[in-house]
Amino acid sequence: MEKLKPCPFCGQEVQIERTDAEGNFHPDEYFDNPWSGLMYNIKHEYDDVEGDCPIATHKDEFVGALGYESVEELTEIWNTRK
Repeated sequence: MEKLKPCPFCGQEVQIERTDAEGNFHPDEYFDNPWSGLMYNIKHEYDDVEGDCPIATHKDEFVGALGYESVEELTEIWNTRK
């Protein structure tokens, strides 16, 4: 699996976060039987001390409005900035 490029605004690393189809976070056990779908999103850690990244604005939220159906799709789009 290809590594995600850092944030284009602040240079910090981002992570892949799994959610249900509505964008809700769940404990790991949910993903053994995802009854409400499964999506992949970009999570960018919010740093309330630094606070200088325009896309890392809220704690425990993912970046953007879209979820992706696969890690490969998410990685390709994030890394090419589509």
